[in-house]
Amino acid sequence: MKVISIYKNHDWLNFGEKYTLTLPAAERSLRHKKLVLDDGSYVYVDFDQVIYLQNLDALKLEDNNLIKIIAAKEKIMNITCKDSIHLSKIAWHIGNRHCPLQIIDEKNLRIEQNNVLFDMLQALDAKVILDKDTFDPEQGAFRGH
Repeated sequence: MKVISIYKNHDWLNFGEKYTLTLPAAERSLRHKKLVLDDGSYVYVDFDQVIYLQNLDALKLEDNNLIKIIAAKEKIMNITCKDSIHLSKIAWHIGNRHCPLQIIDEKNLRIEQNNVLFDMLQALDAKVILDKDTFDPEQGAFRGH
């Protein structure tokens, strides 16, 4: 079965899905790929350009059935900053190391677990909690990193 389009921003929720696909953040950038759905069946994507799937996006199949995208739980670090200025400094240091970053709100960030960054963040006076949760990093200005 082949994927023919994508629904972003939860626009598809009223239609319901037939299938689900659970992927970590690193595997949600797609262009040409064979995907194994959660039930073990296969579908193929062949987009003109790289697309990034976010939690609760959907893929439409050629038979009009939908595949709900589910962000997998991953080992992450939740980072709490003192204020928005502190968050800006922390985000700069993380970005300077080319690490994917999710902005939660004006005081909280999320990144993948990394021992070196854990130590750096604590040295920068951020509160860091190791956890397992979904990770939906910001997409780069150049669409891929």
